[in-house]
Amino acid sequence: MVVTGYASGMVECRWYDGYAVRREAFRSEEISASNPAQQLAS
Repeated sequence: MVVTGYASGMVECRWYDGYAVRREAFRSEEISASNPAQQLAS
């Protein structure tokens, strides 16, 4: 997963899932490294 943008507390990420490049935006709090045990739903 690569961060491709950041604005207004939102982080845009892209990744390749084996078929296509996917893009999704997350709130910066959702992907904070302060709680590595928390899993993100996609």
